[in-house]
Amino acid sequence: MTNQEVAELLKLMGAAHEAKKENFFVVRAYQNAAASIEHATSDIRDLWQEGKLKELAGIGGNIAGYLDELFRTGKVKHFEEEMRGLPEGMFEILTVSGIGPKSAIRLAREFKLVKGSLALKKLQEVAKKGLIAKLEGFGEEKQKKILEAIEEKIKRKGSRERLLLPEAELLAEEIKNYLKGSELVEEVEALGSLRRKTATVGDVDLAVKTEKPDRVMVYLAKFPGIKKIISTGEKTTMFIHKSGRQVDVKTQSGDKWGSILQHYTGSKLHNIHLRQVALEKKMSLSEHGIKKNGKLFEYETEEDFYKALGMDYIPPELREDVGEIELAMKHRLPSLVELTDIRGDFHLHTNLPIETSHDMGANSVRELVAKAGGLGYEYVGLSDHNPKLLGLSENKRIEVIKRRNEAIDKQIRSSENGVKVFKGLEVDIRPDGELAISDESLELLDYAVVSVHSSLDQNKIEATKRILAGLAHPNVRIWGHPTGRILNQRDGLDYDWEKVLEFCRDNNIWVEINASPMRLDLPDVLVREAVKMGVKIVIDTDSHAVEQMDSMKYGVAVARRGWAEKRDVINTLPLSDMMKMV
Repeated sequence: MTNQEVAELLKLMGAAHEAKKENFFVVRAYQNAAASIEHATSDIRDLWQEGKLKELAGIGGNIAGYLDELFRTGKVKHFEEEMRGLPEGMFEILTVSGIGPKSAIRLAREFKLVKGSLALKKLQEVAKKGLIAKLEGFGEEKQKKILEAIEEKIKRKGSRERLLLPEAELLAEEIKNYLKGSELVEEVEALGSLRRKTATVGDVDLAVKTEKPDRVMVYLAKFPGIKKIISTGEKTTMFIHKSGRQVDVKTQSGDKWGSILQHYTGSKLHNIHLRQVALEKKMSLSEHGIKKNGKLFEYETEEDFYKALGMDYIPPELREDVGEIELAMKHRLPSLVELTDIRGDFHLHTNLPIETSHDMGANSVRELVAKAGGLGYEYVGLSDHNPKLLGLSENKRIEVIKRRNEAIDKQIRSSENGVKVFKGLEVDIRPDGELAISDESLELLDYAVVSVHSSLDQNKIEATKRILAGLAHPNVRIWGHPTGRILNQRDGLDYDWEKVLEFCRDNNIWVEINASPMRLDLPDVLVREAVKMGVKIVIDTDSHAVEQMDSMKYGVAVARRGWAEKRDVINTLPLSDMMKMV
């Protein structure tokens, strides 16, 4: 099972407990474990084989035991017992955006959705007949949203899902590590969209530097991760990995290494434009080099390849043909932000024992601060979700925030690594634009991250009005995961971006690039617009476990694809400057 498949199984277990109205913290334990596995940078089965499951935050003794049973036997007796009596169709319709566990179990029982494989189609049919609207608590509007979400889900299932960037990296690293085991291999590099660090990746392509390509291909054929070899030759091998993904491995000698990297990194539009530039100079390009006057010139590095065309080296993240070639020829490319420029992370979730509106973190304040120190950060911001709304009066929510602040202070005092801790909350922007907590609650914070987590089907006008209202409070500093998208699952909201970004610029709102691999939100094309307009960007990990703080590199990749420089990213500032701004 892949990390994603294991995470999905744990999510289903959390949903089963929630549907049965069982202990709130048991549900959260499954959700936290699932999130931890989704963001893990190692294969979960490898961690199990090495006896390191419990090293992942959120994996306690019980869940570690269940995973051990799963990997040894292919099933978990406890899971089967918990799911007994729940209709199979419930778990299939849970994958539909906007349907939670309680609604899923009700719909599954009401419409006898017994078989999971038929559940979506059958629910689509009853929605078209208007039968969902007749159920108490649903109505026409909710039925319409469910039907639209089902149709979107069916459409997505009909097309092959692309890999999230970390999933593609994990697959590539497995093959790269194997190839580096051969003394014939000098270097291995990713190609295509993976090298350009796009949010999602199709198939994985790799280049191998070697002077013995035929022998390297013989060595590759023995790779234990190969499910099926599609084709193989002296220069290229194509195979299906055990995960079901196609992998292409190409070889090239050292004297042409820069040429093959440039040629197969792309993008397609970038390379087409580059060929046009070359033609104007009476040159032609290929993976072997640059031909001029019938003579082939070879290039060991990409820097030399681009220099031969009269331009500066273009970083892979910029190669999308959106003006980078023209600027490279004028020697005016941006100096892109680097991971080493980042000095802090403002969106971290703790395990402080308060009932929040959404999922809690898996680690203590001390553990998060210690991790930040290890990353070389000068400051962090703790942004748990706001206290839950149901069952708590506003006075009670204020008490919860005060207790949380005291608990943070207590743990900070016991920390000795000098990382400054800011107290924030991630606050829901409700559908009407109101924030989920009062002004009095917000005054207890150093800052607020405001985010949308519901009603993600609003139209552009509604969404714009909502977000402008939500951002207007003086204690709001960060707009979290702005579109609300979940990659491969939902597209998120659209706004009048010019109006919203202007508001952020004029009111000193920092727009977040959420580095969670499932979000990577703000998308890179919008980062470019924000940077162009002078909006300040903040790159955060939205971590719910300490190891997720390592996802900062993915947010930086989005920033680089969006042409952001160090000066555009607020959390590259030193603590002395940040103290004046939070």
